[in-house]
Amino acid sequence: MTETIAAIVAAHRAGSISPAQTVARSFARIRNRNDPAIFISLRDEKEAVDEAERLMSKALQLHRQGRLAQAEPLYREVLASSPGHAEALHISAH
Repeated sequence: MTETIAAIVAAHRAGSISPAQTVARSFARIRNRNDPAIFISLRDEKEAVDEAERLMSKALQLHRQGRLAQAEPLYREVLASSPGHAEALHISAH
């Protein structure tokens, strides 16, 4: 059985999966449809996953450097798409 969009969104919002995992699971679900036309308007999967990972990584890097003012907008961006993202919630609360 293919994972539903609702399940992916719920896990993402709960913070139980990372933005990169959300992208990868979404692409896997689309791939399982076996409809090549779906991919016409999608960007490259690796590129999308890499961007999601870079966003959180950059926020963490800035935070560790004491540059919280620059990290906060990135955390907000993560939280805007994933309100329950545990790592972003935890770190941005400090």
